Amino acid sequence: MQVTFYELPKHSEQADNSLIAYLANIVTAQYQKRQYMTVLCKDKAQAEAIDEYIWQQPADLFIAHNLQGEGPANGSPVEITWLDALNKQAIRNKKLVINMTEQFLEQFASYGHVIDFVPQDEAQKKAARARYTQYKKAGCNMAFVNAN
Repeated sequence: MQVTFYELPKHSEQADNSLIAYLANIVTAQYQKRQYMTVLCKDKAQAEAIDEYIWQQPADLFIAHNLQGEGPANGSPVEITWLDALNKQAIRNKKLVINMTEQFLEQFASYGHVIDFVPQDEAQKKAARARYTQYKKAGCNMAFVNAN
């Protein structure tokens, strides 16, 4: 199981739109590789903001996506969900899970690849280091992508 931590650029933490734009670049890159994925958000508001941002992109950057519970019955290549929604339906696209929750994913072993983030804020960075350590101790293949 692969876990990749991306260091967030400093500007991404100053505004939600910058963080969402950074995430959208990762989603776009994975989507262009024909990778099905789930974006796991901390709450419904964050999920809706990501959904709205993706819809507002130019047509040549179209990403087939939906919020959990919407769209086709068999889902779409990019499903956006949030923690509370997982009580109603499990993650469908398990090959790649992009974790926006700032929490360790207990079900990590059922996913092919987890992408997580290291914020610049010291308290959040400490929590990311703890998650990194948990995944590493569990035997995951670890990678780190620098923001620059």
